[in-house]
Amino acid sequence: FNAVVDWELPGDTTSGKKITADIIVFSFVTPTPTPTATATATATATATATPTPSSPPLFDAEDSTYATFEGSWGTNAALPHNEANYHYSMGIGAKVTFHLNITSTGTYRVYIAHAAFPSRDENVKITVTTNTWPQTTTVDMTENGFPTLLDIGTYSFTEGMIANVSWEQVTSSSVSADAIAFVKVSDRIGYIVDGENSCCTAKGNTVVYDVLDHYGDGYFVCTGSGAGHDIHYVA
Repeated sequence: FNAVVDWELPGDTTSGKKITADIIVFSFVTPTPTPTATATATATATATATPTPSSPPLFDAEDSTYATFEGSWGTNAALPHNEANYHYSMGIGAKVTFHLNITSTGTYRVYIAHAAFPSRDENVKITVTTNTWPQTTTVDMTENGFPTLLDIGTYSFTEGMIANVSWEQVTSSSVSADAIAFVKVSDRIGYIVDGENSCCTAKGNTVVYDVLDHYGDGYFVCTGSGAGHDIHYVA
């Protein structure tokens, strides 16, 4: 079976608009049980909450082996949390990065734990560095605090890489950091179909550029519109 993905710029050719193509990614996803709570997420990710009794091993923010902090942070034990303390940000630019050495290639479900509080940011952007490029999702840190684990999605990692999960305070509302967890769900990983290999055809007024950030050696820009001007992937 061939999966086909294509797109074109509709309408007349005088609008001055363009479409671009760099890569497409296919990921293997394992279904999960019905979640007990949900949190806002961007793009195709859906952050869900899972109770802790059968939770996976947690990598705690208290351990510098797994977490580094930038900017101003405080610690406290007043709210529910894992281990001795949780961390909370004390100003814009305060950033936490969890880093885990991947010992086995595959697809992993990633969870975060935080200390929820009404003054936290409702739209915290979580960035996960995968074997392709950083991917983001958004969670509400006013709710679903520890012992709930927030499911922030599945991601592909390769053996030997360092997987990073990071977030920071970007508004007057604080963020918190307590722990993360990685659960392997498949030995398989998603794969990339680069626009520059034979799986992709670009028709019409299409040229290759190497100006903006991209994967591989270049990306397509199509300036024509309507039939005969499109970008077509087959994988």
